[in-house]
Amino acid sequence: HLDACGADEPGQLHSAMDRARSVGVVAVVTTGDDLASSAWAVRAAHTDPDVYAAVGVHPTRADTLTDQVRIEIAALATDP
Repeated sequence: HLDACGADEPGQLHSAMDRARSVGVVAVVTTGDDLASSAWAVRAAHTDPDVYAAVGVHPTRADTLTDQVRIEIAALATDP
């Protein structure tokens, strides 16, 4: 979760990735556990070529999974 590392903005994301690269990390998968964080993960993946997004709804947030959320998560999942 790059957002949990304080990387809420593009500049912070780049700083977090620079720190990761400095210790040998070559790529990061950042995960979404609800619609908002899944959308953020996709935006983060567009910001840095070494960031990959995983989208979905965590089981503890299953009560938020409406038909509309499913449609939007599915759309995010097709984002290259």
